[in-house]
Amino acid sequence: MQTPFPFYEVLAWAVGPLLALVILAIGYLRNSLCELRLFAAYLVFFLFREMSYFWLSHSHLAASRGVYDYYWITEFLLASLRLLTVGEIYWRSLGNYPAVWDLTWRVLLGLAAALLLWSAYSAAQHTAKIAKFFYNGLQCLEFMQAALLVASLAVIVYYHVQLLPLHKLMLIGLCLYSLVQVMTYAMASRHPGAMHYWFSLIRQTSYAAAIFLWVYAFARPVQTRAPAPTLISRAEYDDLSVQFDYRMKVLNNRLLTMLRS
Repeated sequence: MQTPFPFYEVLAWAVGPLLALVILAIGYLRNSLCELRLFAAYLVFFLFREMSYFWLSHSHLAASRGVYDYYWITEFLLASLRLLTVGEIYWRSLGNYPAVWDLTWRVLLGLAAALLLWSAYSAAQHTAKIAKFFYNGLQCLEFMQAALLVASLAVIVYYHVQLLPLHKLMLIGLCLYSLVQVMTYAMASRHPGAMHYWFSLIRQTSYAAAIFLWVYAFARPVQTRAPAPTLISRAEYDDLSVQFDYRMKVLNNRLLTMLRS
């Protein structure tokens, strides 16, 4: 009797959900997901989407337009939850650095707003088809996420923010995944036919690398508090704030140049 799903196909599909379950189990047992609620929501929704899409794609509805639209809509929602996770980690990481938070949150929020408007405008050019609308919105959202991650990591490195190992590894995994997605989207838009297979392969590989990194992050010994920051004088703070404002303006101008090109 022939099985409905080939073994290798089931195995390839099951890796991501199984590792997501591992993270949820470790996070629950160690209580390490209590401050990463948005990431927990992302994992739960990821499990739901993967299971539902796997069965839909192997049913009599597989070739329908609805299943195709469902994939890109849920992919957009997953990307949105990853973006919110970045904000959650950044906010919690700067809990011991109120001065740095006060200096940077408005700049990053302004950058996010500008990129969000650009994303909405780009996606609005393709409202005729649901999948096309969310596909283009997803491209912009991934670029937005990559830009905000790079900007956030630049702030963390510049101000020597002491991150929890868990937060550091999560940000690295999110950053690598987003950068790979931006590159594959750029290549797929130029050669859509040739990149269909490679887009899927690269996406799965990069996500597997990211989720393995997250499993490793959650499996490490739990550290609930980052080392306390070293306080600086008011004069040093004023000098650093001027330098940071200048560098963020330079970064913002470069991003605007990229968006216009």
